[in-house]
Formats: sequence, C-alpha cells, structure tokens
Amino acid sequence: MAKLTNHEVAIVMVPLPAQGHLNQLLQLSRLISAYHLPLHFAGTAVHLRQAKNRIHGWNPVSTSTVKFHEFPIPNYETPLPNPNSTTKFPSQLMPSFHATSHLRHPITALLQDLSRNYRRVIVIYDSLIAWVLQDAPSISNVECYSFRSISAFSIYSWDKSAVTPEFTEYTRVQFEFREIVNSGNLYNSCYEIEGLYLDWLAKEKSSRNKQWAIGPLNPVKLYDKNNSLISHKCMNWLDEQEPNSVIFVSFGTTTTFSDEQIKELAIGLEKSEQKFIWVLREADKGDIFTGESREVELPEGYEERVGKRGVIVRDWAPQLEILGHRSTGGFMSHCGWNSCMESISMGVPILAWPMHSDQPRNAVLVTEMLKIGVQLRDWAKRDELVSSVAVAECVQRLMDSAEGDEMRKRVMEKLEAFLKNREGNRYGSAQIAVLVTKFSRENPMKDWIFLLGVCEFSSIKWRCVLFISMVQKLRDWRFLHLGPFPFWYLFMLLLSPSCFRHSIIQSLQPYRMTGMLIPLPLELILLGSRLQETYYCFLVPLTLPILVVAIYFHWLSMKIFKHA
Repeated sequence: MAKLTNHEVAIVMVPLPAQGHLNQLLQLSRLISAYHLPLHFAGTAVHLRQAKNRIHGWNPVSTSTVKFHEFPIPNYETPLPNPNSTTKFPSQLMPSFHATSHLRHPITALLQDLSRNYRRVIVIYDSLIAWVLQDAPSISNVECYSFRSISAFSIYSWDKSAVTPEFTEYTRVQFEFREIVNSGNLYNSCYEIEGLYLDWLAKEKSSRNKQWAIGPLNPVKLYDKNNSLISHKCMNWLDEQEPNSVIFVSFGTTTTFSDEQIKELAIGLEKSEQKFIWVLREADKGDIFTGESREVELPEGYEERVGKRGVIVRDWAPQLEILGHRSTGGFMSHCGWNSCMESISMGVPILAWPMHSDQPRNAVLVTEMLKIGVQLRDWAKRDELVSSVAVAECVQRLMDSAEGDEMRKRVMEKLEAFLKNREGNRYGSAQIAVLVTKFSRENPMKDWIFLLGVCEFSSIKWRCVLFISMVQKLRDWRFLHLGPFPFWYLFMLLLSPSCFRHSIIQSLQPYRMTGMLIPLPLELILLGSRLQETYYCFLVPLTLPILVVAIYFHWLSMKIFKHA
C-alpha cells in the first residue's frame, strides 16, 4: 500500500456505545489508518475503554495509530439485563444511548479544533448517534458520513416488533438529525452478499446520497496459530479437533437468557453429540465496569458430563479467531449483522437464533436468501421456549448432514469471492480504497472557480444580469457549509445589500453542500441597492462545460440588459 502524503485531511469516528457498533467502527479505523491518514476515535470514556479492551482480529498495538478522545459524561443508570423480559431487546442500554447527547459540545469543539488545522475533516458517525453532530454543518470544512451498522436487506423489511417503543422514538430523533448531517452512507456489507439490495438502495429516488459497501471490515483470513497473538484455552483446544467438527455458540453482548432457556440449550448441545465452544456470559450493561453481573448457572454436573467434547467460556472470547479456525464448522448465533459478516467472511454457516432489532431479518437473509444457514427459532414463535430437542436436531442438521455440507460449500464460495475482491489490497475491500481516495483527493473547488453574480428583478418585468466578475484561487479561503444542490454543484448565498450582511437562504436547507462566501463586486452591490433586489452568488468549479455555459449566459444577459 503506497503511503498517502496528503495530510490535509483528518478522519473522525463517532460510534454508538454498544459493543457491536464500537467494534465495527474500530475495525474501519484500522483499515483507514493503514492509508496513513490521521484517525481520531471520539466517544465516552467508559465505552472507548471497553472497545480497546475487547479488540480482536488485529494486533492491539496497531491502535497506536488511532488517537482516542475519551470524553466524560454525567452518570447515568446502568440497570441489569432482565432475563425474564417479554422482549429480548437490550433495554438496559437505553440510558447509555440517551447519555450520548452530552457528547454534542465536546465533539463540536474537537471538530472546530481539527478544522483549524486541516483543510478537510471527514466524520464517520454511527447512524444511531447523529444528534451529537447537529452543529457540524456550521463548520465549513467538515463533511459527515453515516455508517449503517445493519444489513441493506433489513432496511427494506424492518420489524417494529423486534424493538421497543422507546428505541423506535430514539431512532426517529436520530433520523431527523441524520437528514441534515449526511453526505453519504457507508455499509458494512459487500456485493458478494447483498449486491441486489445495495443496488436497490442506490436506485431509490429518496436516496440523494452516495452509497458505499465497504465490508467486510474484519480481516478476511483464516486462523494461523504460528502468526497469531491470541493465547486462549479454547484456541488450544480447537487445534486438537478435526476440521469442521466444532460448532461455536455465542449470542453477542446484548442477549440474556432465562435460567430455563439456558438449561434447554445446555441439554440440547449435550444431546446433539457434537463438539462445541459455548460463550456463556451475561449481556452487557450500559457500563460494563460498574456493579455486579449475574452469574449464569448450568445444570449440575454438566461440564463434567460433556467432558472434552465441549468448552465453556465465561468471559470474553476471540470470536474472529474461533470462526477462522479450520476446526470450526458452524456458528449458533443471534444473527447480529457484525457476527453474520464475520461468520460468512470466515466461511462458516450459521445456525440462526435471532433475538431483536435487525436480527430476525438477518436470519431470513442467511437462511432463505443466501441459503448458508439453518433457522433454529421461527421469529413468529419468539415468545416460546426453544426446547432441547429442537436445539439438538438443528445442531445435527448443520454439523452432521449432507445439507450442512452444502451450506459449508456455499459459504466457502463467498469467502473465495471476498479473497478475490481483496487480491492485492490487504487493507480492506476495493470500496475502502475508493472511499479513502475520495476523502484524500483535492477539493474540486480548491483551484479555480468563477464567481457569478445574479441579480433577480421583479417577477412582472424581470431581467437577469450575469457578471463573470473574477477568477479566484481558493487555497486560503474558508468554506461555508450550506448543503448539496443537485445541479452542477451550484452554491447559493444570500447577500443583503443594504447592510452588507451575509445569511443563508432558509429555503435552501434541503440541499446541503459546501459553498464559499465571497463578497460581490462593489459595482454589483450598488446596482442591487438601487434596484432593492435580492442577490445570489453561484460558485461553480471551472470546467469546460460550465465555462461555455457561463460565457453564453454572460452574452445573453448583456443582450437582454441592453434592450431593457
């Protein structure tokens, strides 16, 4: 990878304080920092500490290339997960989500500081934390891109029954802010998995912003103990097992089970007679470093009975390394999108047990559309206990059947496609390289532009006067963020000639793009003062088509002006 020398650009990551979201943006930080761009990772102090403690899939030393900005926020409630709740949605995290509103001012201050030291500041923020960036449009050289942590498929089929009313309202608020601070959407996905649905997103009339499918963000490589920095008891145990003989059981960081369901799952794994690694831990609280956590109990004598056939992990497990090990042949998962991408990119089929949010739709994508997984629990029966018999049957179906072998074959084809896509580029997918190039390239308005002044006359008897007043180099100018305008990237500013003050036209707010504030020539200001009319500036890049059009309108306006 050639080192980029353009250090006029800084990248800022703003994650949602939930482990799956933190992990995805941290993985993206790893990929972008490999291009030698300054990388800043901003969030609450407690959650950045959590993210750094749980880094997996890459050398923790490489975080030295990422500058972490750990902001303190007021204390908030950290209730325990409720294993007996009628919904599996992690409501215990909602206080920490609401507490992120206190990040607005420190992150704005960070962006203002960076904007004074860099020509361009790129913010990549989790789409569920848009409200902390509501002041970003006031900083002229800041661009914001929304990172969507869910699959493109689930966007088309969101199920409100999978979330709580409180979370629905929270997402509605974030959507409103996202509408005004979004220059494009990034997806942890790829065309090998979701090509059809990504194309649909790009073609939507309501989608004005560019889409980038930049996944998978995790390293796409199989585990090699000779080159691994991971030392964990389960990895040593995996080294002793046959290829594709072990099912990995993990339900992420937001799932909590009742004691009765844990018992059924344990007995089901035992009855399946398949080898397994089971990560058995309680779901995260809003602050994982405070308070006590529930100790999950297994049936008496269980670990002795399963003996060397099963490994129980009660703390943090290196999921990527486990999935990438040659002995891992299946993954019993909640179908969080992060876990789905990791599993598919490691060539491991999925036993789908969705719990909440986008997970039911991800399960449909995996089992029915891609046909690389088995549905363990029907979402329509989500309130029912999953029996040990169902667990055992589904595990055997995935791990010890011709159908399971076919799924492994199909998912390995996905892995081969990933590897082909990344050939010659070990810093992520080709779309990552495209995105970094976009961030790093010279601003198309930086070099030469025409400043065009347009004077509007009365609607009854109107005339148009166009002045090609100057050609101006912009290297040292500051920019004013107005919003995109979908026609030649024209930039409109309102000038009040009576008091020489500049203000933004409110009606232009839906069209957000970057413009530049330049006073009009004195002659035009005086003319406008006499006519008591509104002025508009149009700032456009100096390209041949625009030059031709500008000359034509200059000639036409002068002709109209003479005959007025």
